[in-house]
Amino acid sequence: MAYVMVDLEKLNSYQKAKPSSRSFQLRLIEMTACALHQIGVRLSQLEKFHDPATTAGHDVESTIKWERPPDDLCRVPPGPTMFIATQFTGHNRYPNGVDDIVGYWAENRILGGIALFDHSQARTVDDEPNVYFQCTRERVTFRVCQLLDAQQLALISFLLADSEDATAKCPLPILPTSENKVRIDPGDAIPVNKVYRDIWERKHPPRRRRAPRLERPKTSLDYPELDIDAEVERLNRM
Repeated sequence: MAYVMVDLEKLNSYQKAKPSSRSFQLRLIEMTACALHQIGVRLSQLEKFHDPATTAGHDVESTIKWERPPDDLCRVPPGPTMFIATQFTGHNRYPNGVDDIVGYWAENRILGGIALFDHSQARTVDDEPNVYFQCTRERVTFRVCQLLDAQQLALISFLLADSEDATAKCPLPILPTSENKVRIDPGDAIPVNKVYRDIWERKHPPRRRRAPRLERPKTSLDYPELDIDAEVERLNRM
């Protein structure tokens, strides 16, 4: 893999940031996420990357496109790839198509989430908010979460560490806990809060698609500030 492509505007912002500044730290995280994404894209584009001999002759292509034999059950068309990060699936508007879906999946699995940034207003070098992660894993909140200072510092320290120290200090994957109180509903991240990495990365879901998730019973997993579990326990004791 000779090279990876990184957005020129993001690269220029990284190069202009002073190494001791907060802006440099955030641009370093952004460059890392972009590099991981592009590595995933390049691997997805490789031909004959998978050896069918290791899986009883089944190749990736036939697995991705498998469908149930004709029957009376509901048809569920296969996804464009097996490597999907929920809500980052708009391959028809991505520069690299389906391969970008794989890129988002790769950074999500490695970092712990897809790295997003606050674009709500012009910032100075030291007042930009912490990076946000959108995790797409089971038993992890679906909401976009801002990293805690300690989480972001651990990530920066890992990225700047010598190779000998990096293994011992690796904080990855970084997953949100109940301590991550600053959260955004995914449907509001781009249009309302201006939190994104690329403005085209997610399509604002129509109301009928948003309703089931936003109207489901709220739990402390998604809304820790409400302490819903404690309230349920209190009601059960009555």
